[in-house]
Amino acid sequence: MSAFPTFPRGKPITNEEARAAVETELFAMKLTKPMTPAEKDAFCEIAKSRLNYESNSYRIKEIRLWVESWESLWLPVIDHGDTVQGARSKRD
Repeated sequence: MSAFPTFPRGKPITNEEARAAVETELFAMKLTKPMTPAEKDAFCEIAKSRLNYESNSYRIKEIRLWVESWESLWLPVIDHGDTVQGARSKRD
């Protein structure tokens, strides 16, 4: 994983700057499919440790939401043979 953009340690960055840094890192990783839960956990831990940002929420949870949102926007949906998210079941 490449390094997250560095910000001055003394001054926290905003949530918008943190999210932009996370998204920049995700693009730099050139993902072709969603990360596994273990990969996502590791990514979020690294992001939390490298980003000094202001947040009133839990940072890991927030970063995970950003990752999942980015994945759903930029990566293809993987059909595991059951149902595709948002698709109607065969019974409908």
